[in-house]
Amino acid sequence: MNHIRSAVRAVLAPSLLAVAASAAPQVPCNGTELATVSPYAATHVGAVGGAMYFNMTLNMLSGLRMRGIELNIGSPAGTPFNLYVYARPGGWNGFENSSSGWVIPTVGQGISAGPGQPTFVDVTDVTVLNGTWGVSLVLSGASHAYSAGNGTNQNFSTPGLSLSLGSAGDAFFGGVLPGAYVWNGKLLFECTPPAPMPYCTAGITTNMCSPFIWANRHPSASLSSACYVQVENVEGMKQGLLFYGLNNTGFTPSIWGSGVSYLCVKSPTQRTWAHNSGGSLDNCDGTLLLDWNAYQSSHPSALGQPFAPGDSVFIQGWFRDPAASKSTNLSNALMLRVQP
Repeated sequence: MNHIRSAVRAVLAPSLLAVAASAAPQVPCNGTELATVSPYAATHVGAVGGAMYFNMTLNMLSGLRMRGIELNIGSPAGTPFNLYVYARPGGWNGFENSSSGWVIPTVGQGISAGPGQPTFVDVTDVTVLNGTWGVSLVLSGASHAYSAGNGTNQNFSTPGLSLSLGSAGDAFFGGVLPGAYVWNGKLLFECTPPAPMPYCTAGITTNMCSPFIWANRHPSASLSSACYVQVENVEGMKQGLLFYGLNNTGFTPSIWGSGVSYLCVKSPTQRTWAHNSGGSLDNCDGTLLLDWNAYQSSHPSALGQPFAPGDSVFIQGWFRDPAASKSTNLSNALMLRVQP
């Protein structure tokens, strides 16, 4: 299987690229697994080094993170093996004779629990985005055990995620066997929240800076994950801060003084630490940075405390700009959703 190892080094990807999702409304991600035939009911055992093929369609409000796969391994208990998960946009059918156009978003290793028993493989975590993907599960060192498809056992789904199965092959992208075959297994995943969402309009400063706000992730109610909120393209060497509110319901952003920036956060609001933007005067190289966890840890009575999963936060940057209206200016804003 040297050809597989070479392919892994060449195209191993941290996430699946986005493709067009279906026109169906997106649904919330609320599951942790999707099994096919359960309990396992294999009617065939493939060749060592064989593959299973199926289509996976994801249509969620957010993507999901694949964290593990269970397989029905046809090889005896104790057999070590490698799993290579191949994927391509649109579907697998017609592309089973060549690995061209496929990528390997994740891999893993396992030891067979024996035919008919679930064998867990802790694959490298991979984020899957909305769309339809052809999937090929290629083994090295072991064989798949799988079921014959009969039209009633080939489709499995949970809200926002569906599998359409499928076929089997006895060689590395060497075609498939005649007839339909159903992979026996389970996908294990966790829901990933949508990225922090910017909204509203940033002002243009005296030196033609257009500040923008972003965050590395949503905040955590338990403060277990580092959350940093940053405003870039700020006027250099100016005092500034980030401020936030909790509820923008019914709020329409209003022009800041007679300038071109907008107040995008509904009162009441909470100011965080004031600090200098750094950079250099009359340039757009200043930055405002908020360590969310550090601020909330040191301000237990701040607005919104204690935060709970699902709470909303609307946050915006403010900084001095003496020649502007009200002698200040504002960035655009960011909506955050508190996670567990």
